[in-house]
Amino acid sequence: LESKARNKIYDKHRDCYAQLVAHFHELVSQVLYVGQSPHNQDSFEIIAKVEEQLILIAISHQAEHKAKYHVVKSAYLISEQAIERRLRTGHLKKLGHH
Repeated sequence: LESKARNKIYDKHRDCYAQLVAHFHELVSQVLYVGQSPHNQDSFEIIAKVEEQLILIAISHQAEHKAKYHVVKSAYLISEQAIERRLRTGHLKKLGHH
């Protein structure tokens, strides 16, 4: 998790920052949903559940010197209602292994 992403998460989501950073590796291995916001075509979102909290991680696609990277842009807690809304609109898909 790059320092730029850590700073953004801390600035915007200070109340859950410690939980997000402490469980980051666990989060990316336990993804329940994946999707893309129509407002951010250069990124995708994954959602995982850790300690009964649903957490969204926004990841952007970046290219540098002919190499492509995925960089964490942000992370924050998300409600079940927000997930249901995104599922209804087709912005999220539930992964089959959970």
